[in-house]
Amino acid sequence: MFGLSLLVMGVLAVIEAVVLAIFLDEAMPLLDPTASPEALATVGVGSMLGYLTATLAISFASVVLTGLLIISVSQSVLGRVISVQDLWTQAKSQVWRLIGLTLLLGLISIAVAAVLTLVLALLIGGAIASGNDGSAGVMVVLALLLMLATAVLAVFLSVRLGLAAPALMLEKTGVLTSIKRSWSLTSRNFWRIFGVLALAVIIVAVLSSILMIPVAIITALMPTSAVSGAALLVSTVLSVLISALTTPFLSAVLALVYIDVRMRKEGLDVELARAAEAA
Repeated sequence: MFGLSLLVMGVLAVIEAVVLAIFLDEAMPLLDPTASPEALATVGVGSMLGYLTATLAISFASVVLTGLLIISVSQSVLGRVISVQDLWTQAKSQVWRLIGLTLLLGLISIAVAAVLTLVLALLIGGAIASGNDGSAGVMVVLALLLMLATAVLAVFLSVRLGLAAPALMLEKTGVLTSIKRSWSLTSRNFWRIFGVLALAVIIVAVLSSILMIPVAIITALMPTSAVSGAALLVSTVLSVLISALTTPFLSAVLALVYIDVRMRKEGLDVELARAAEAA
């Protein structure tokens, strides 16, 4: 699992490093006060498009990698070690559906965030327009409560829809079916799943922070003139490589949570025992 992740993320780290180096090199004219507005616009747009393309490639590769690793974990539960070729054979029919699921969940998150942001803006605007200290205070309190409700809703949806990817990859379902499946599986198991996923995220955050310490030390020792570009390049590459460590861990947690819930609700452990015996 870690070898596959390191291979994919390592290649992507090299690609992003090259794109970022080109971006930093072409962005230098932006610091020249004599450059024409047309040249600045061309350089800025071209560089940003290249950087965004590389970022999107990494995002999609991470999604596919997560799907592959989920299948790998499911085979490990049965005591099987699956080759990369067999892994891809089992996963390739679901890859585009997994990408579609990721995009759909992202659009849902954006839509919910947009609606809540609009309501928040209206509350703040009403507080400013009222000119009444009492009304403004009420609006501020409502805005704070709305922000808290937004955070709670984001966590709730993340847990209730978090098992959609394992369901899609392991049950060979469609996008909407996997979302319904996740909602059904997480019913009456919310707090257990929330605790496991929250702990996993905390572990990843702590690990990432520790691994970024060398970047901070190197940046502190470098000359001031070279800090910004080099630090950005090194931190970007290191963050991709850190993903090579954290992606298998999070994928394993997600897959095992899915299997655990199915054992508790559907007796999957009995089926898995029979499959292992047959193997």
